[in-house]
Amino acid sequence: MKFKHPALLLFIAGVVHCANAHTYTFDASMLGDAAKGVDMSLFNQGVQQPGTYRVDVMVNGKRVDTRDVVFKLEKDGQGTPFLASCLTVSQLSRYGVKTEDYPSVVESSKDPR
Repeated sequence: MKFKHPALLLFIAGVVHCANAHTYTFDASMLGDAAKGVDMSLFNQGVQQPGTYRVDVMVNGKRVDTRDVVFKLEKDGQGTPFLASCLTVSQLSRYGVKTEDYPSVVESSKDPR
C-alpha cells in the first residue's frame, strides 16, 4: 500500500499518540508517616506551598542577591494558582529594576493584603 502524503500520515499518527496523555497525581501515602496531614493538592497542580523560601534573586540573568523571600498564593485570570514573590519597591530598586516604569507594581505594594 502506497501513500500519496506520507508527511500527513506521520502528522496524524503523532497527533493521535499525543491525545493519549494522562493526568498523574502524586500519591502522598508513598511518603509513609511523614506525609500525614500534608496537603498535596497544590503540588499536583504544579505549584509549591506558599511560604518563605531561600532563593537566588536574578535580574536579567545575573544573580543580584540570595535571601529569604515570602511567596503567597495568587490566581491568574483563569483561576489557575501560582506563587507570587513578595518584594518591596525599595528591594526592586536596589536590584536595579526601574520601578517607575511599572506603576502597577508601585500601586500594588501599597495594597495592605
